[in-house]
Amino acid sequence: PLFWRCIAYTIFQGYGLTETAPLITLADPAQTGAGSIGKVLDGQKIRLVDSEIYVRGNNVSPGYYENPQLTEEAFSKGWFKTGDLAEIGEDGNLYFKGRKDTVVVRADGINIYPEDIESVLKANSLVKDCVVLGLGYGSNLEIHAVLMLEDKYSGSPENIIKEANRKLNVYQHINSCSIWDGDDFPRTSTEKIKRNEVAEAVSSGRTKKKARGPK
Repeated sequence: PLFWRCIAYTIFQGYGLTETAPLITLADPAQTGAGSIGKVLDGQKIRLVDSEIYVRGNNVSPGYYENPQLTEEAFSKGWFKTGDLAEIGEDGNLYFKGRKDTVVVRADGINIYPEDIESVLKANSLVKDCVVLGLGYGSNLEIHAVLMLEDKYSGSPENIIKEANRKLNVYQHINSCSIWDGDDFPRTSTEKIKRNEVAEAVSSGRTKKKARGPK
């Protein structure tokens, strides 16, 4: 990222999971395209199955302790199913797209990755954090953004959505938004946002305010 280059730090970004102990890929900043998580490390193999990253290698855990059911669900013929979605670029680098359980599928089959939209929203200094959800299904699907805004902002959230939509592809446009009523989103012990709980709060009307996105 530009920030690290400006302060003269070299950052080597890796990708992996606890089950892969931990790295699968490593990105060399001198040879890796923007947004890439790098190339597969020696001694490991990956393949993409319906865009999901499958990995195998000596570093991959053989399963979950005393949980044969979860082990069976997580592995396919020796391949560990990461639950992460990615693409392999022409340069041979892996490009992370999002989590399989968060992707939003439109009625026409186009995949929308919430993480892509969230990164655009969070580039706005007025947005402390956000969660993008798919509400409804099929022709009734709408992209909804739950925002945590800086205290100093007193304007309409629609202005923030309008700015974000100008930077997004048409099929990614945010249709509605709400303001999170709390100091932070619910999180796991590893600081990941509990998206299901955020979605439940939106569905039950427990967010502070809901507005339609700009036309």
